[in-house]
Amino acid sequence: MTMERRMPAPGIPVATILCGLAAGLLAAGSAVAAPIVPVKDTILRDGIAGYFPVDPVAPKDGVPDFNADGTILQVLNAANNVVFGKPYEDRTILEFDVSGMSAAASSVVLRLNVHSANGPFPLKVDVYTYVGDGATTLSDWSAGTLSTSFSYTGAAPIDIDVTSFVRDDVVSGGHTYAGFNLRYGDPAYEGSDPFPYLVLRSLENGPAATLEAFSAVPEPGSLALVGLGVAGLLARRSGSARRA
Repeated sequence: MTMERRMPAPGIPVATILCGLAAGLLAAGSAVAAPIVPVKDTILRDGIAGYFPVDPVAPKDGVPDFNADGTILQVLNAANNVVFGKPYEDRTILEFDVSGMSAAASSVVLRLNVHSANGPFPLKVDVYTYVGDGATTLSDWSAGTLSTSFSYTGAAPIDIDVTSFVRDDVVSGGHTYAGFNLRYGDPAYEGSDPFPYLVLRSLENGPAATLEAFSAVPEPGSLALVGLGVAGLLARRSGSARRA
């Protein structure tokens, strides 16, 4: 009896399969570098020159009177309230050192860790961006151009996509510091207390905000699956060769 010798069916080369799997994983996976905390964070206040005692001489006139570096971080604009007996506005200033961030990052997210807030909701906040200098001064009150806005309704934390500004303008532009100026986005609130505000940090909690850069890389679990798949392909090819 004549034994028929069967040739293995032609298939896709293993190298081609591996390349396809690797490309798919690179497109799907992501990793985040260690979050960056601000090098400077403060509120600038227009309308009150300090906290205690209240300075009745400082008017709310669009020119900041107080740099509360190292204290609370909040956003508000009260046109008529009874807390201090006069109107005032607070803006939060954040600056991050991004010199170690890669210009190849696939996305960059500004995360705001809300400590507390008061309505009426939604509370609109405008996000202004600017190239910083690692220090916060009263001149930062008007710094930046409007980049985006968000409406806070009670959910925290708040994640804001700032890829275009941080990666494309700051990092790719060879700058060191990315600056953010957070302002109350609605017209000055005319009611008495309670008035709307958003607090990112009180005296006891932090960090108030972080920057997180993501890059497209395969996850370890996905790499393990690729390894198992490759082992199976090689075993199948080896078995076919022996039977031939």
